[in-house]
Amino acid sequence: MSQVGVTESGEIERPSLLSVLYVGEDDGAMAELEALLADLGPRPVRFGAVASLTEAITHEGLVDVALLDVAGEPERVARLRAASRAPIIALISDDPGEGAAAVRAGADDHLPARGLDAATLERALRYAHERGHLQQEARVGQRLEAVGRLAGAVSHDFNNLLMVIRSCVSFVASDLPHGDPRREELEVALNAVDRAAGLTHHLVAFGGRQPRQVAQHDVGRVAQELADSLRHALGERHTLRVSACAEATPAQIDRDQLEQVLVGLVENAREAMPDGGTIDVDVRAVTLADPLRRGGQTVGPGDYVRVSVQDHGHGMAPENLERAFEPFFTTRVEHGGRGLGLSSAYGIVRQSGGAMTLESQMRHGSCVKIYLPRAIAEREDVAPEAEPLFGARVLVVDDDRHTQRLVTDALRKRGASVICERDGTAALRRLAAGEPVDLLLADLVMPGLSGREVVARARALRPDVASVVMSDYASFVDHLGGEILHKPFSRRALFDVAARALEQRGWARAS
Repeated sequence: MSQVGVTESGEIERPSLLSVLYVGEDDGAMAELEALLADLGPRPVRFGAVASLTEAITHEGLVDVALLDVAGEPERVARLRAASRAPIIALISDDPGEGAAAVRAGADDHLPARGLDAATLERALRYAHERGHLQQEARVGQRLEAVGRLAGAVSHDFNNLLMVIRSCVSFVASDLPHGDPRREELEVALNAVDRAAGLTHHLVAFGGRQPRQVAQHDVGRVAQELADSLRHALGERHTLRVSACAEATPAQIDRDQLEQVLVGLVENAREAMPDGGTIDVDVRAVTLADPLRRGGQTVGPGDYVRVSVQDHGHGMAPENLERAFEPFFTTRVEHGGRGLGLSSAYGIVRQSGGAMTLESQMRHGSCVKIYLPRAIAEREDVAPEAEPLFGARVLVVDDDRHTQRLVTDALRKRGASVICERDGTAALRRLAAGEPVDLLLADLVMPGLSGREVVARARALRPDVASVVMSDYASFVDHLGGEILHKPFSRRALFDVAARALEQRGWARAS
């Protein structure tokens, strides 16, 4: 049952504990089992024991295999099987008919309650655990595949409906004078459409149908670059710690999707700790010598980039783990959880050829691990620095002072000159007055004029000015012809989008 991963530097990824629960009142049999399990092999075992079926049924911890003392009553197997999906090995007396009766009642295997040897116990545990995992993998896989197909179909039709709603609302709003209360109400409706579009964006991601621009990226470097933006989004009650190994961690993946995955997992960890806490993100290069099986997911042997996101919240009950990757499944409705972070991350990782596992313990938190196939690091893998924006004149419009400061500092370090406004009306006044501006960078949702309306009016006033809209949602602002920068974003993403928008307007970098 060895599941050992070794990094290139020789670091060992320890296999997780195999949780074995003894159910019975025979203290002698329990002592024999505990002694055998203490030295079972390379995979360590967590051994627990309860005396009654009631205690086993209400047991909160994760159980990989249950060792049930039948005690001459095969119906005990049926009662435990009805309450638990964990593999069951029945411990029987010398009566040969008792084992057959236990299997008919739902046991995966049977063993003598006394006189076991280590090799026999090891084989039985391995068989039961692997069989249980394969059954769980089939259940989870079939359910997620069905939900994925439904999500893809629904998101397509829903997006078409949203486009109709947006077009009609925008048409009516354009005929109303600015300042008209009815126009403000229509702007609220348009913002709601953007939020609904954000939901379909997650559904498309879960279905693994997003368009991609795959390239080789160092995952550890991307995580480090995104850290500042994530810390700002988390707020003061949460602490984010990001670490990466010294080795290269290259993977073939769409960078925007990789950032979406990291953001979604960190947000999910934050929701797990509504009162605050620490979130640990760790990126490592690992090699799996044997298949890794967790919660209905299997990671095959090979070289991987592993991303771990650990929270220290309340954890998830075992019965919820199988549904954790389903869209809209959440155990935190009262804290605003939407159940979309894990599902969209799962879809993206699968689309990228990787795998994703979830481990959780009640009152100890949860750990999501992503395994992306590790690419062979190329010399040109070190991404070239973004082209300096030296000489570019940028107008930043955002009502959030923190975001405004982060964007401004980043752009100025790349050589741009930046002016800021907190509302669209003031920004448009600058443009109407002929102030030199090469790029308009506007937040989508702001009091007063929305970023969408600011860009539309700026385009009419100054068609030479490039535009970028910063959005928390997968909105439809692309129909304006400008670039979209999805929050939270890394500095590299900011530079790339700004340079691309300027290039489309024919801006020439100052020499």
